[in-house]
Amino acid sequence: MKEVKFENYIKMIDKKAWEVSKKTGVDFEELQAYGALIYCNILEKYDVSKSSFSTIFYLALNRLYEYAYYDKDGNYTAKTNNGKSVIQFSPLTELAEKSIESMEISPTMKDLLELAKEKLEGDSYKLIEWLVGRTWEFKGKVKPCLTMVMRQFSWNRKYAEVVWNDCKDFWNEIGWTLYC
Repeated sequence: MKEVKFENYIKMIDKKAWEVSKKTGVDFEELQAYGALIYCNILEKYDVSKSSFSTIFYLALNRLYEYAYYDKDGNYTAKTNNGKSVIQFSPLTELAEKSIESMEISPTMKDLLELAKEKLEGDSYKLIEWLVGRTWEFKGKVKPCLTMVMRQFSWNRKYAEVVWNDCKDFWNEIGWTLYC
């Protein structure tokens, strides 16, 4: 295995930080620093058996966009190239806030599945359970895709998209807030 050295990934961080800076108006050096933090987090969790470090790190650098668009209070702010705010909204909906308040301080995967059971029906719950169980993971796969869902559940593309979108809506509205 090739040794993972920070010097080998500086250009990758700079390139992504520059791209995000130009698109969002966030300071380039601030994005560079956050990119270095992402490097440290990925290095700490890196598992050689799953994929190459450069692949995982490259995908993780997309978090720079999240960093650029979410302020310190967790509010989303989309910006134009000149840095002016276009839209702002709070990512926590009222439903998500109530759901989180009713849980323990640090929610678990079990809490997520219980909440999903309440909010999702039939196949949507089966899909979220499969996704969270991570049985889709195998060498070279860092995230699930619609084709994998179609094969796993023997669904046609149209139905798989409906169920996938139902799960995506659940995650975007409530699920991700459990892990912030």
